[in-house]
Amino acid sequence: MARFVKRYLSHLVVCIGSLHKALTKRRSVPSFAYQLDPFFGRVELSGKKNFQPNFLIERDGRIILRIRLSVKNERLKEEIIAKHFLKYLHQEGERGRSFEILKRDKPWDFEIQSDSGLFNIEITSIADNERHFIWLNDQDKMGGLLSNKAPTERDFDIIKKHVNTEFRERIRKNFAEIGFGGKYILIGSHPGIQGTYEDMIFTAIQKKALKPHSGKESTIILIENRTSGMNPEDILRLRANLGSKLRSLPFSEIWIYTGCYSDDDGNNSSFVLNKLK
Repeated sequence: MARFVKRYLSHLVVCIGSLHKALTKRRSVPSFAYQLDPFFGRVELSGKKNFQPNFLIERDGRIILRIRLSVKNERLKEEIIAKHFLKYLHQEGERGRSFEILKRDKPWDFEIQSDSGLFNIEITSIADNERHFIWLNDQDKMGGLLSNKAPTERDFDIIKKHVNTEFRERIRKNFAEIGFGGKYILIGSHPGIQGTYEDMIFTAIQKKALKPHSGKESTIILIENRTSGMNPEDILRLRANLGSKLRSLPFSEIWIYTGCYSDDDGNNSSFVLNKLK
């Protein structure tokens, strides 16, 4: 029994030690050559929260950095996006200068009281394809799991007391370290976009239009851009190509939201909003 406990604890030291290194490393982007994020350019990530850098390797060898808002709790993420949008409206003076969230999910994501009256905010997301969407959600959830379940320094002290130096050295020589020591959580191939951005956006909005909720005429749709390849130039084309289709939909405004990072309260943030309607 004692041998089993010793062996179990030694494996635990290896796994948790690797995880601890991954969690305590400063989150930053590597120094190898890559193209900057087309929406945000050069970004200083020190002291920033709720972000995930991804590197895309194109077929021609180019490496492109994408930094996107990544929040482990979906409900909190929606609140952050809504606060960013209200902050933008306040700065631009649109719909007044003061806003208050009155209701949540009754039936739209947010019911807002402004100086100029009531309106709703409904948030949806687009990704390159279904598999990419699932991959992004899994990445957010895994990041939340690691941050919530990470071992404490006290845990390490307890484990170290039960595993002597000689046994740890034997484990180090005979066992491979678990590969959790990198800066990024998931690595995988990308099959490319499914359809066109125009199709993705129009389909996402149509699903909202089919909801049996009242108040569509006073509802603003925010589309979270979770794609890996959409650029500012693509959004200009979307605005031109989708103009007549979007005007036929009942919603008062339609925006594309691209988030970079943010504190939980919506401050200390970077994001881009592009109006389609």
